[in-house]
Amino acid sequence: MSPLGAMACGAFLVLACAFGCAPCMTEISEAPRETTSKHEEHEKTLEVDQGWMDGHLPASILDGNPKKGGKVTIRAYYEPDSLNPLLSGAGMTRWIVLHNVVETLLRRDPYAEGPGRFLPSLAKSWEMDESQTTYTFRLRKDALWHDGKPFTSRDVAKTFEKIADPRVSAGSLGPLYRHLETVETPDEHTVRFKWKHPYFLALDTIASTPVQPAHILEHLDGRSYNEAAANPLNRAPLGTGPFKFLRWDAGSRIVLERNEDWWGNGPWLDQVIYRIVPDHSVARQLAQQRELDVWDAVQPHMWIRMNEEPRLGRYYHRVRYDDAAYVFIGWNSRRPQLSDPSVRRALSMLFDRDALIDGIQHGLVRPATCHFYFASNDCDSSITPLPHDPAQALAKLSEAGWKDTTGDGFLDREDVRLQIDVMIYPASEVSERVSTTMLEEFKRAGIDVRIQEIDWPALVRRLRTGEFDATVLMWNTGPISDPVPYWHSGARLDGANYFGFKSTRADTLMEEARRKLDDESRQELFRELGALLYEKQPVTFLYHPSRLALVSKRLRGVRPSLEWWQPRDWWIEDASR
Repeated sequence: MSPLGAMACGAFLVLACAFGCAPCMTEISEAPRETTSKHEEHEKTLEVDQGWMDGHLPASILDGNPKKGGKVTIRAYYEPDSLNPLLSGAGMTRWIVLHNVVETLLRRDPYAEGPGRFLPSLAKSWEMDESQTTYTFRLRKDALWHDGKPFTSRDVAKTFEKIADPRVSAGSLGPLYRHLETVETPDEHTVRFKWKHPYFLALDTIASTPVQPAHILEHLDGRSYNEAAANPLNRAPLGTGPFKFLRWDAGSRIVLERNEDWWGNGPWLDQVIYRIVPDHSVARQLAQQRELDVWDAVQPHMWIRMNEEPRLGRYYHRVRYDDAAYVFIGWNSRRPQLSDPSVRRALSMLFDRDALIDGIQHGLVRPATCHFYFASNDCDSSITPLPHDPAQALAKLSEAGWKDTTGDGFLDREDVRLQIDVMIYPASEVSERVSTTMLEEFKRAGIDVRIQEIDWPALVRRLRTGEFDATVLMWNTGPISDPVPYWHSGARLDGANYFGFKSTRADTLMEEARRKLDDESRQELFRELGALLYEKQPVTFLYHPSRLALVSKRLRGVRPSLEWWQPRDWWIEDASR
């Protein structure tokens, strides 16, 4: 979950940068135009290749032999609340830490367009029994924790023990392991997981869980594990990965350095610096000064302007690709005014989604109707977005009993005004634009909308406790996901079903789908679930975002990934540049 820019990626909830776990899809006004020199004016007239216009990296970026040396600075468009991926729902936490500092037993190929093949990581091999309920992993013997201690099966067992502890705030992880029966460690380099019944994401769930050191976990009970003051892993992650955590300068940067004792081939960079730059105008200025190697989360209006002013093309490649995420308005169905699906549908029809997509997003995104990765067969492509139809929306609200009986211009029912408080992360311009649009359009319909700007940690707390009416978020589900942590009624307490959605039919569909190992049969159930969710509108689906970024021409080995950037694979051709 990332602030609209984060919380679910694969097995994790990711609020996209624009909203949510951490701000991911924020837009911010541009900086004033700077005075240009004759040299700069000449640069503006330079022709750029089609790759710049289309946002495609050149094939040559993969050419050459990797070499060690150099530092890379990546723009982090918000500051995560924690660097513990087992606790934090922020997408930035996962993106910075996972596979860089902290590793998993296996990892999906990060460059596949959909769910890629599994690649060995802390497990060098694995096998599944005939019943497809028992998974055995053979661990590598050459992995070391960054403090020099050896990695063993005990670390894996202790990690899963913490996830199973009800006192640990593991968010969306808990429901994924509901049917995991036992975790056995026959020896120091073997781990065996037994499930109560077959589960289509069993291997993914196990393989994608970050493993943490037992010699730290054993000193923490469930409650102290959650506390930053007690658990050093929340602020300074200790892992086995290609990079070591070096430091976190609050509000400024998070720095990783090369792990010379890593078991793998590489990494090549001396340091990876995640520079925390929420303001998009500041990010633009830093890119112009060539202080960023990766300008992530370029805003659509800035991207469009680059078509006419390709001066940055002298030093950067432009990258555009679809994200496995969706942006939405979430309605807390526990609130009396939002408990009726017909009311939520009416609210969705009051919001002008097309104006958002064509105006604010400049047509660089696609409308969303699905809670899964839009390119997968889990989504029903025949579902069309609800129309922007204020007249029909008002009729639906009237049928639900919401009418202006007092003549004050606001709808009411049983002497209670229809009021909706929308909490947003203020650094997210997308959230601000969406909430402001709601305020204007809903006011015309007689709905009292009030915007509440809340910092990210507080917003996440209120999501978990249900202390809100509505919010604007982005969730990154990854190319394959299990909807149970987000939409099952049982996940209202120990998962990420923050909106209190409850449907017996939806629960049945998700439970049946979990046991379907055949893709086609499972996808049929998921498509029915999608249709039900769209009918009930626990959230107003807005759009699937595109990732827009600039990548320095001095970098090699860079490729787009649904798992964000992969600096472990990068190198610098000339580190002196």
